[in-house]
This record gives sequence, C-alpha cells and structure tokens, in this order.
Amino acid sequence: TWKPYMWDWRLPYLLPEVRTPTLLVWGDEDGVVPRSVGRQYRDALPEARLEVVEGAGHMVEVERPSELAALVRAFVA
Repeated sequence: TWKPYMWDWRLPYLLPEVRTPTLLVWGDEDGVVPRSVGRQYRDALPEARLEVVEGAGHMVEVERPSELAALVRAFVA
C-alpha cells in the first residue's frame, strides 16, 4: 500500500526545474505508488513521458523486463 512517509513535500516544487528528458515507467497494477503520482511527475517535469506497462506491478524491471527494455530503447533512440 501507499506509504505517505515516502513522499517528500518539496518534490513537486523542484521537478519543474529538471530540464532533462525523463522516462517514467509505471506498472498498471502498482500497489506501492499510485499511477496518479506518475501523472503528477509527468505534469511537473517539462520533458517527461509516462509509459504504463500493462500487467506489471511496482517492479516493472523484474515483472516485465522485455517491455521495459523496449521502452528504454525507444526513449534513447
């Protein structure tokens, strides 16, 4: 479940300063960090792209490594 103590209240105010292209990858079944947080990050980061991996939870790199690799390859290409 979502643990509010993991959230840093300063983060939303700092993110707009990040100008680096950013790939956000979320599992659509993530039970640790809600997808709404990913949307908040995407909206706050000027150069962000949010990709949601169907059937994955919080550990996309373990649960869907091929899908993650494809997303990263496409992002850096």
